[in-house]
Amino acid sequence: MASQATRWCWGGSGGLGAEIVRTLAASGASAVSFTYGRNKKAADDLVTELRADGIKAFAAPAGLSDEPGFNKVLDDAVASIGDEISLAINSIGISPNIPIEEASSRTQTSPVYSPRAG
Repeated sequence: MASQATRWCWGGSGGLGAEIVRTLAASGASAVSFTYGRNKKAADDLVTELRADGIKAFAAPAGLSDEPGFNKVLDDAVASIGDEISLAINSIGISPNIPIEEASSRTQTSPVYSPRAG
């Protein structure tokens, strides 16, 4: 049932990611979990915002390059929310921090690691 859906967003605390998290909540999700990189305050503020709207919320610092950490943060989210994740979105942007006109295929990072896919 869509109104009871549990959503997940990798990289949900800043800019576009936070808007994705808000959209997931507004779409009828009963719970939204997300990760953040460096901005714990923004993540905490977003959790507070979601909870004020009656949405179960969970946030954790995490990246995608560490398989045990990846699995643990998913397990922690499920334990915190009390339900399995039914939809996941990746919003993590990995950048070499150079102007776009200087970017090339050599400056791009490898694909996101997803051990639970497939």
